[in-house]
Amino acid sequence: NPLTNAIIDGMLATPTGTTAGAGAGRLVVDWASYHWVSLLALFSVLAESGNRKDEVAKATARTPFRKGRFTFASLGFKVAGAMLCAWPTLAQLWAMGPGDGILLKHGVSKNDPVGRWFAATPTFLAWRSTGRCACRALIALIAHAGSDLAEGARGSTPLFGPTCGEEFTHSQVNAAFFLLLETGGGVPRALLANYSVHSFRIFLCCALFNADCPRELIKRFLRWR
Repeated sequence: NPLTNAIIDGMLATPTGTTAGAGAGRLVVDWASYHWVSLLALFSVLAESGNRKDEVAKATARTPFRKGRFTFASLGFKVAGAMLCAWPTLAQLWAMGPGDGILLKHGVSKNDPVGRWFAATPTFLAWRSTGRCACRALIALIAHAGSDLAEGARGSTPLFGPTCGEEFTHSQVNAAFFLLLETGGGVPRALLANYSVHSFRIFLCCALFNADCPRELIKRFLRWR
């Protein structure tokens, strides 16, 4: 099933301290930690860009980092109405306003295995002062990375992960997704099987369609060939 704005907003408003599982597999929501700041950014981006899970996380812990999945070098910036050539300062990022945003440069994907079709057309994640905003969520992630995000390491540092320099696995993303979906999104446990991380992509397609966006533009926005 597609997600909805109400479900997504509820998921991302799940209170700190909410838990799921037990023992070593116990998961605790902590929006102040790098792990959860990164998940907030990941889910916010999925709601605005419609990426597939394989583009934001690796299959297993043993899966090597793959050139083409998102890194911090995948980000471009429009600040004070101008495109920046250099990496911005945190002061510049926190000072963003209307018309500004972050550009997410796409790499490889299931239907673009060498980055030939969509790498040249990044997704613009617009800055918004209130409400759900992938741009502000990414700024918070950059701030948490801090000094760990050295200039020469941005191209090899995964954009989303439990720590700076580590990449989320599919199981880690799934575990957080279903915890938030049930406890914050209000989806009953008996209906959780109707959803997956791919529901973000379906949500975006449906939202654009309901806004009378032309089908060919939806295909381009969501990178369907």
